Amino acid sequence: MFWQVSGQASEELASLVHVTEIQTGIANSLYQLQALNQRVQALAHSGRGVGPVIGKEAIGELGGILAQEIFGSARAGSVGYSLTKKLVASGQAQQSADEKKRIEYEFNQIIERAVPILSQVSVDGPSLKLRGNSGQLVLRIERIASFVKIETKLRRAIQFLQSLQQQKLILNNDITEALVARSPGYSEAYALLRQLEESLRKGIEKSLSPLSSAWWNERIPIDVRTNAEDRKRKNDRQWPWVTASIDLHPIYYVDFPDYVKIIRRKDNWSQAFQRVFKDEDFISVKLRELEPIRNALAHSRPLPRNGLERLRINAKDILGLLATVS
Repeated sequence: MFWQVSGQASEELASLVHVTEIQTGIANSLYQLQALNQRVQALAHSGRGVGPVIGKEAIGELGGILAQEIFGSARAGSVGYSLTKKLVASGQAQQSADEKKRIEYEFNQIIERAVPILSQVSVDGPSLKLRGNSGQLVLRIERIASFVKIETKLRRAIQFLQSLQQQKLILNNDITEALVARSPGYSEAYALLRQLEESLRKGIEKSLSPLSSAWWNERIPIDVRTNAEDRKRKNDRQWPWVTASIDLHPIYYVDFPDYVKIIRRKDNWSQAFQRVFKDEDFISVKLRELEPIRNALAHSRPLPRNGLERLRINAKDILGLLATVS
């Protein structure tokens, strides 16, 4: 008999696989760092102890004997002994320096591979916010890599990755749904705000595009346009439901208060939005009342008092007017 997996269970399983892959990547990086650390430890002990000292002495004595035989004096033998020991020590120091360079190079390669892994996940916990904390994880590993001594870098990097293995990790793409599921009223508020914001974008485009095919450049206030284009370049999503992997129009990157600026611009209002919203103050007040609710959702804070009810009323009023835009 074949087990049938529901769509929700399938998505949860897929997320689990992805998180497992991230954890495997962290484990692999940790293993490689520990191997490098063993090489550093071996290198530190290679010049110590009885063996290396006896080796230098033996080679030095051999050099002294050869020098004495060649030059026929005890003084030449003494000088040969000292020079041979110095040459041996110098050769060992060069080998040690070369090995450290190789270790440093391999360490940097491991960190370069670890950064993309850490940038995909956040540490899950009570303080988790919508944007996650992967930026802090990446910043920490990069700070560790900036230390001067390779011994310090390895020790700190190993400690950091070991601490991550003890944490509950969550994919950044799963944070929004996880937070919504944990907060009463968030699910409905999230869905309403998403519907409203998508309708506002479509309403703006449908209202302005008949006036100009270059409506984005000609009809959007310059500060709004510049900020949105900058966010698009940085892939700084203003809304959790905007898919980062899709090349979206800059309108998807405007901030919530910018909708009022676009709608109430004099030529936009008189030529496009007056017939939709009728009263400038009406749409301004409605959208501004929603800003605290939007900010609460964006930063995973509790909804303001009566916030959900206000969102229901304002969203219904605005969506009803936007439905008239053809």
